Amino acid sequence: MAVKINESTEIHIPLKLVSGLIFAIVAASFFVFHIEERIDFLEMKLEKLAMQFDNYKAQPSRGHTDIEVLKVQLENIQKQIDSIPKGKSNDK
Repeated sequence: MAVKINESTEIHIPLKLVSGLIFAIVAASFFVFHIEERIDFLEMKLEKLAMQFDNYKAQPSRGHTDIEVLKVQLENIQKQIDSIPKGKSNDK
């Protein structure tokens, strides 16, 4: 026997069940929005780090520059040492 549903059909649902369903829907939507916000934040942070990395790659290597400066300083010190007149040693 088929039951026909129309405007006069009545449904009996406990109030406890309705309030539980509403709470579950609100909690699920809050969770979804929170996860979306976190994903957006992490994407923004990833883009920022990618830009910083690209800027770092575009700059000359700092370590290489430091080595070049030290080489020049070493050459200057070597020239100063070579320019010191060599006198007779006072060996007895």
